[in-house]
Amino acid sequence: MAPKIVMNSRSNLPLREVYEEFVFSRKVQGCTETTIQNYKDRIHNVSKYLDIDMLLCNLTKRHLEEMICKMRDAGLAHNTIASYVRSLRTFLLWCSKEGLTNVIIPQIKERETVKQTYSDEDLELLLKRPKANCDFAEFRDWVIINFLMNCGCRASTVRNIQIQDVATCSPDGRVICVTPFGAR
Repeated sequence: MAPKIVMNSRSNLPLREVYEEFVFSRKVQGCTETTIQNYKDRIHNVSKYLDIDMLLCNLTKRHLEEMICKMRDAGLAHNTIASYVRSLRTFLLWCSKEGLTNVIIPQIKERETVKQTYSDEDLELLLKRPKANCDFAEFRDWVIINFLMNCGCRASTVRNIQIQDVATCSPDGRVICVTPFGAR
């Protein structure tokens, strides 16, 4: 008796539903909530350039190439497109492992972008201590700029800093006191 060929019925599902299965599998694997949200955001953004209601079995490399062209025509930055393609590629590789499709999107290399930096004059203005009679916002901004310049931390670190995280240290590195932001 000859073996029967069985089609994977999930490949006859819309791309959107299969993507939801993919996101669920990432949750099961222990991906962080931020990563899960990034996957959801990516498919939302990709859906503007690719019909995610089409059946997965109908998806071709041509559809993916057209999607990239539409993104370029819409004026998306090269690195943004590369980020979307990277997420979609991860999804398609998962589909391939699940036996749902063999369509793979080629990876797009990201371009290194050189961002314009502040001139020495700009830095001097930013780092100049405000006058004693300045308002709170001006002093706060000056503190944040100095904090960023000296620590090199991310904006999220600045947003999440707590009063107990700010301490005054002696020259030898010992903590002298914890200073609330409002105190000068």
